[in-house]
Amino acid sequence: MASIVIVDDRVTNRRILSRLAAELETRPDVETFSDPVLALDWLEHNEPDLVVTDYKMPHLDGAEFVESMRRLPTCEDVPVIVVTAYEDKGFRYNALNAGATDFLLSPVDHQEFRARARNLLTLRCQQSLLKRRALQLQDRLELNNRLHKTALKEGNEKLRLVMNTIPAMINATDTEHRYVFMNNFQAWMLGVDPEDIVGKSAAALMEQEYTERHHRLDRQVFESGVSIPAFEEEFFDATGRRRILLTTKSPLRDGDGAVANVVSASVEISDRKAAELALEDQRQFLREVIDLDPNIIFSTSQAGIITLANAAMAKLCGITADQLIGRALLNAVPVSAEAEIFQSDGQQVLQGGMNKLHTERQLTDSAGDVHFFQVVNVAIELGRTRTPAALTVGSDISAIKKSQLEMDKAKQAAEISDLGKSEFLAHVSHELRTPLNAIVRHCEMISSPPTGPASQPNRGKIAEDIGANARHLLGLVDDIVDVSNYEAGKYTLFDQELNVGAIIRDIAHQVELEVSDDPVQLRIEIAADMPALIADPLRFRQGMLNLLANAVKFTPPGGKVLVRALLTEQGAVRISVQDQNKAVNKHDGPLMLNRFGQVENGMNRSYPGSGLDLPLSVAFMKMHDAELDLCSREGEGSEVTITFPAMRSAWEQETCTQ
Repeated sequence: MASIVIVDDRVTNRRILSRLAAELETRPDVETFSDPVLALDWLEHNEPDLVVTDYKMPHLDGAEFVESMRRLPTCEDVPVIVVTAYEDKGFRYNALNAGATDFLLSPVDHQEFRARARNLLTLRCQQSLLKRRALQLQDRLELNNRLHKTALKEGNEKLRLVMNTIPAMINATDTEHRYVFMNNFQAWMLGVDPEDIVGKSAAALMEQEYTERHHRLDRQVFESGVSIPAFEEEFFDATGRRRILLTTKSPLRDGDGAVANVVSASVEISDRKAAELALEDQRQFLREVIDLDPNIIFSTSQAGIITLANAAMAKLCGITADQLIGRALLNAVPVSAEAEIFQSDGQQVLQGGMNKLHTERQLTDSAGDVHFFQVVNVAIELGRTRTPAALTVGSDISAIKKSQLEMDKAKQAAEISDLGKSEFLAHVSHELRTPLNAIVRHCEMISSPPTGPASQPNRGKIAEDIGANARHLLGLVDDIVDVSNYEAGKYTLFDQELNVGAIIRDIAHQVELEVSDDPVQLRIEIAADMPALIADPLRFRQGMLNLLANAVKFTPPGGKVLVRALLTEQGAVRISVQDQNKAVNKHDGPLMLNRFGQVENGMNRSYPGSGLDLPLSVAFMKMHDAELDLCSREGEGSEVTITFPAMRSAWEQETCTQ
């Protein structure tokens, strides 16, 4: 039931207003007052639904009454109708300012009163319903808040218990770097009570470097609002034990989203770090072991990428082992064709064709030298992932291969030498037998009766023939003895300064006298700046005589022999003898320098001799550290070039002493 209060100092007005209020559909309870002060006393203890008051009353006018009523807790939002006989707007403004809800002019229109009163009561009813609903919602909200706080408290407590059971260092700090929380594990590490640490700074517990690092990182999180990824750090606990921690820092935000705290969590990884270091030491040891291995060692993936390489392999490729890792085998080995073969071998074992593959391969290093390897390829699995890879180990057998080649060459040379010796001995036997037979035949002629072929007139010619054959026989024996002495190292050089031009011209004149019957042109070219040569005069003369005589002997009639002597830019003395022996071919050079290698052709068989002239010349020149080169051009002739080192040049010695 609604409650209506009517305040008016006139009885008639109170009766009319009371009757009109009682006629409303709600049948309200009506209270009337002639004195506004009495009405205020009642209102102080009661809460009406509508108040109707006259404006002009004793003690208090309508505006003052409404103002005083609004001060009461029970009448803050009660609707008020002010009845006034005045149409002056000033009264209305005063009433509105005081808190009036509506107005009626006196005399009151009954229908208007009913309408306005009904509307205000309906509004009051709705306000009351809303107020009660609001109170109910407020009560429910308070209950929910209490439940939430209880749940939050319980959750925080459980979270605290969980964090206190985690074997990790967990703490939270504020903007002043003070601890607002620290779990039991970190407190145990620091040797403090977690309750005592709240509100204190890390500077009071940690060494300076640790504190400065964490303060800097905390400021970074506060400013950026972004977590800091895990990082490793060194930490010393309360006992002084060194520990390795993996630490993260994350922002903790308040209800407005601002960073209120920084949460730090550190997990000890000392054992893991020690294991990693031990593993790294083991890897380094294995690395050093395989680097010490002289064999080439490397592994490749299925794609042909190098996953392991030792120092020997890196040296062959001309780069470091680290540079090899991750590089394609085809791009690492200097010769791509060789790399393809090695990659093919690795693929063969990876594809399951065989467990091991033994091969002999060659590799060319970065300097261009060829190496031969005995290679073993094995399929292996790497790491925890068991990744397939081909392991290749190659043992350098280049020295063995070289020895085998040298042995083959030596065998071949021995076979040639044996053949040459046989031919040489047959030739020398023939050469020795010819003068010996002549000597024996002439001796028999001398011992025959004087009337025969050895008559007195013929005895001088016989004696001359015996002497000539004896001298020829002595020359053959001297050549053989010279070769034997040379090979036995019985010759000693007696160096002097020699005039190369004078000696060559003298030898040329001697040769011309001996072959005066052969029309061979002998030409000599001596450089104007030719210095003296430091050499043994006897061996140098003998060597040059053999060379020049040999060239003249094998040059056909009408041919030319050219002798040149010059000084090279390097200070070496170079002498060349060029003939026109058109019967020689390009393959005869090495044979002509061999002491048992007289060239077998129609030309040389026309001349007697041991065939040792040129080899003896070679020997005498090599005794002077000279380099010899023989070039034979088929149909043109041969050229022997002798180069004495600069150290045997008097010009070089003078230059060095200046």
